[in-house]
Amino acid sequence: MAAAWLSQVFLKACNGDKPEDQYVHDDRIPVMISVDIAFCVDVTFSMQHCIDQLKSCTGDLVDGLRVNGARDIGLGLLGYRNRHENGPSCWKKSGLVCEDPWFFRDFTPDIRDFLSWLDDEGDVQANGGGESNDPNAVDDPESALDALFLTVNQFSWRGDSLKAILFFTDSGSYDTISEMTYHSRDKRGDMDMVIEEIRKLPNLHIYIRAPLFPIYELLHERLGEETECMADAKLFEIDELKNGLANMDFNELMNYISKTLTWKNP
Repeated sequence: MAAAWLSQVFLKACNGDKPEDQYVHDDRIPVMISVDIAFCVDVTFSMQHCIDQLKSCTGDLVDGLRVNGARDIGLGLLGYRNRHENGPSCWKKSGLVCEDPWFFRDFTPDIRDFLSWLDDEGDVQANGGGESNDPNAVDDPESALDALFLTVNQFSWRGDSLKAILFFTDSGSYDTISEMTYHSRDKRGDMDMVIEEIRKLPNLHIYIRAPLFPIYELLHERLGEETECMADAKLFEIDELKNGLANMDFNELMNYISKTLTWKNP
């Protein structure tokens, strides 16, 4: 059964709501720009389909960006799991994976490098995440706020580029940042901190594809209201948790992203 997508696409900018098609009319003049794109991806067991689709469809994104005026494209990848505890999402049949649960590769201009990270023999393998044979099981939460915090701070973002974070998960998230990622006696690592860090990146678009959990609804709402980024989210219903990303049209998504990133508003 197809995933029960929300009928409304949440799309906000710092100066108010804008309908999705306002960004994609064909009568716009494309801008010659550089683009930095960071893929922030949950790489637990149930996300293998998403990883496979990114491998198949990222070329369409790059082609679309070039057609629409991008002259210099950087692709980066952060794969995340659970940093908060050695719980079920830290384990796979061959042993503990939370000892090194994160995968980070900075921007590369060569799509062949990016695709090699996602290859069957590459470094990114979908493991952990509370593997279960129960199709109705809900995965344990992962450290999504940690992942977004590190995405902002670890990548070599160029000051003059258009920037995009593509965030994919089918799991929930802890509402704090783990001490492995950020530790301070004076300041708590939480969503407020993530929002504060995101404010530092100019010309940023964030595309969120995640379950309809309150933490992602709140994240999207606050990104639209409190930052200058364009925040775009499609959140799928919890009762279709296992199918939401599997039934998503990644080709259509990549085409949409290429247009919203590279076409000016009139």
